[in-house]
Amino acid sequence: IFNYKKWHFGYRYYTGEFENKKIFIKASNKSSIIKHEYEINEYINSSSSYLKEKKPNILMYKKIGNNALIVEEFLNAKRIKDIKLNNIDNKEKIYDQFINITKELQRIGLYHLDINDDNIYLDINNDVIITDFGYSLIEGNTNMSFINSKKLCKKIYNAINPSTRLDAGYIDDA
Repeated sequence: IFNYKKWHFGYRYYTGEFENKKIFIKASNKSSIIKHEYEINEYINSSSSYLKEKKPNILMYKKIGNNALIVEEFLNAKRIKDIKLNNIDNKEKIYDQFINITKELQRIGLYHLDINDDNIYLDINNDVIITDFGYSLIEGNTNMSFINSKKLCKKIYNAINPSTRLDAGYIDDA
């Protein structure tokens, strides 16, 4: 196993090989978010065959004491922010894929909440891949106990529930 990145927003990243496959490991003492990301992965896999192909495949979740990790198949892709889109053929295909991913997330009632240029990739076929579902929420589920920030919980809840905005305090289930 090789250290890929040092601590980044409370996570440590590694790459390695397991059963002759290149893997990516995300580890943290934020075990509730790691577990939540694994559970969201399972939800996507059971809800959308299209989205299942548009995200990295998580192979394993493991909790060790106060720490947790997920093991994913290695994503052979580049972050969209690291690519000069002017040099890419068929930009319309990339745009259409992103719109289709967004529509499918909406169809299955999943709020990603962290879509940004760090979490959008293009694979070797210029297919769009979305990563980092750790802060995602399923429609109707306001339990954000996996997030250890009162302020962030309130901000997320208000963003997805504008008709019932919270003025103060935790969300009931958090």
